[in-house]
Amino acid sequence: MDNILDNLIAAGQAVPVIVVMDKGYASMTDFQNTERNSDMFDFTAFERLMVEELIPMIDAGYRTHANRNSRAIAGLSIGGFQSWSIGLSHMNLFSYIGGFSGSGMTDSPGNYPSSLNEQMRLLFVSIGTEEPEQMFAGVKAFHDILDEQGVRHIYYESPGTAHEWLTWRRSLNLFTELLFK
Repeated sequence: MDNILDNLIAAGQAVPVIVVMDKGYASMTDFQNTERNSDMFDFTAFERLMVEELIPMIDAGYRTHANRNSRAIAGLSIGGFQSWSIGLSHMNLFSYIGGFSGSGMTDSPGNYPSSLNEQMRLLFVSIGTEEPEQMFAGVKAFHDILDEQGVRHIYYESPGTAHEWLTWRRSLNLFTELLFK
């Protein structure tokens, strides 16, 4: 990631930014429902960590522009799913949301009203063309729902790549370039 950002900054296509990368997993000691706690797609604890602890800590400790129009959330694989899930649930915190190979966001189309266009500056959805069939289908279905609902977004298919670093490097490069337009 640092090479992509450094190269974009050197080329004048990006400005210096603060990048925070967390492991993406958290657990709550006060959480009693072990069935829900073991669901790999239940990000309740990680979401709370991001919203209640991580973002306030970064804003308190660094010279940030502590507002949604200066904040992005993005991730790859399960982190892409987390980014869409957390970002779209906290539009008060993020106006740039990117997910790279993050299958799973095919809930009810009513969850993605066209009014999102008024709140978001960028919603980025990407996938490699050679990803596992179920993952590709999930991301494509999310893209199709967004299209059907009239939600502006960028959809990118990385040609000839699977669930791998080349897919994510290409996606990150494009997403990052779009942040600064």
